[in-house]
Amino acid sequence: MEKEKPDYRIFGSYTRSLYNVFKKYDNNDRIQTCNLRKAFNELNLYPSYSQIQEMVHCAVEYGSPCDADFVTFGEFCVSVDELQHHYEIGAPVTLPKSVIRNKSGGVSVRRARKGMH
Repeated sequence: MEKEKPDYRIFGSYTRSLYNVFKKYDNNDRIQTCNLRKAFNELNLYPSYSQIQEMVHCAVEYGSPCDADFVTFGEFCVSVDELQHHYEIGAPVTLPKSVIRNKSGGVSVRRARKGMH
């Protein structure tokens, strides 16, 4: 039996345009990290490599279901919105939060959450 695809209901021309770009690079309702830059570029967004890695990291950390090398349509939309906001306010490119925070603390918290020690 073939897995049933979700029935997306797209409201508004802007969301439809995001969905059309998403579907162009779509792989089973997800975009692989290596294709994110191309998708963003089509929307006149030009994130750095570290920004893309941070977006994927956050999607894996907080998204559901987690998949380390992909983002869903919802995660893609949030990332587009964040990048556009970043450009609109003219914020300088900063270090990703995953580089700034104490990684040893983060690892132990994640392991505890997953039941690992």
